[in-house]
Amino acid sequence: MISLGNQTPKHQSNNIQTNEKLDPLIPYIEKNLNGLKSSTIKDLLDISSKNNDTIVNLLKYALIGENHKCPVILSNRDSVVKYQDTEQQKTINIVEFADIVCTMLYNKCLPVVRSLNDEQNELLEQNNDHLEKEHLLDNNRIKNINLLRDKGNQIELFKRVISFIKN
Repeated sequence: MISLGNQTPKHQSNNIQTNEKLDPLIPYIEKNLNGLKSSTIKDLLDISSKNNDTIVNLLKYALIGENHKCPVILSNRDSVVKYQDTEQQKTINIVEFADIVCTMLYNKCLPVVRSLNDEQNELLEQNNDHLEKEHLLDNNRIKNINLLRDKGNQIELFKRVISFIKN
């Protein structure tokens, strides 16, 4: 079984203090993530995808939500993220922005994955016939959520999100 590990991400979605530059964006992203149902998270993370479409879709949802409006101007060329504050346009390094948003999404998904993992452990104790399928789904969820913690993957995922939002 793949492990979630014990490391706690440094950014907590309800207590991000790492970057005041993102003040107007953090509540917007949190609102989008709060609209994401546990059942949707489960369904998306259950999917095994060679090109990580599941995580890209979750990140797109974090940025554009149900309204399909993105207050962020993502720039692939400059490796920066630009957004409109109340008074002026601001920028942040895409590496830092990707880390913050990925960590927020990880913190939203982690309780769902842990709960499902606990359910699978109960099935294991009961020697349930559906165990093999549940084991596969559990591994898919853990693999997908761990992509959000990998700094190298974060940038690649955001490059794909940028190309989607720009289109």
